[in-house]
Amino acid sequence: MTNQPNISIEGLKEKYRINEPIAFSITIRGVLKSGGLPHIEITKENSSKKKIYSIAFMSPVPPAASPEYVEQKLIFPIENDPQAPIHAGEAGTYVMTVSVYADVGKSYEVNRRILVE
Repeated sequence: MTNQPNISIEGLKEKYRINEPIAFSITIRGVLKSGGLPHIEITKENSSKKKIYSIAFMSPVPPAASPEYVEQKLIFPIENDPQAPIHAGEAGTYVMTVSVYADVGKSYEVNRRILVE
């Protein structure tokens, strides 16, 4: 049995207006493996080419380290983020995907839908 990490997303609303700033925090708890950068991406549903946000961030697990338990909280947009403010310029349903590398050596992800009107 695998210990999947717990990824919680706070502050993300279900509905936004066009061009309304999107801010949120992510907390990652669990056993993670090094060798990959955790990643957040927000794309328009059914159209991965319509990406409104994409960022990879440093893993708290040092490179070449054994899998270990971590607890990491990040607030987005991050300070000095060149993509800020995060917003959608057109109406539709968007999907936020947060992915991390679990102790099993493969990616684990959480998805949340956002409606923009």
